[in-house]
Amino acid sequence: MHGIGQYDYAELEIVREMKEKLCYVALDCEQEAGNVRDEKFELPDGNTITIGKERFMCPEALFGPISGVGSGGIVNLLQSNLDATDIDCKQDLLCSVILSGATTMFPGFPERIRRNGIFVPRTTKKESDNPERKSSVWIGGSILGSLSTFQTYWITKQEYEEYGPTIVHRRD
Repeated sequence: MHGIGQYDYAELEIVREMKEKLCYVALDCEQEAGNVRDEKFELPDGNTITIGKERFMCPEALFGPISGVGSGGIVNLLQSNLDATDIDCKQDLLCSVILSGATTMFPGFPERIRRNGIFVPRTTKKESDNPERKSSVWIGGSILGSLSTFQTYWITKQEYEEYGPTIVHRRD
């Protein structure tokens, strides 16, 4: 992975733990900024750091560009895909949105998607906290990768090392 060499695995794990324990998605960032509650996080060396608005501002990058960097956000991506869909399929797709991956575990994530007009079926607490949801992207990718019909898209380590990330654009 490019850029990760400057960090060690332990540092990345600390950041992941901070993200999972402290971050959340605000329904309204401006309103939330006025009600920020700082939280302390103890580092492995015993030092503590205090995190305030970063708790909801970091996940905000998922919903819109920050400082002009990035796409229009996940809701815009969902909407543009729905707009490109045949009208007869649109409602079925809209009602079939499934949140998956660790980032969707942020408190407030499904509500924010719903608030922006994308229907996400309400789930019970048990279903929304399902630990499989956290790794479902990886599980789905591993299933897809194991299908024989997907073999033409496989990229070997040697190909990746020779061509780099652009190799994915050569496999159409």
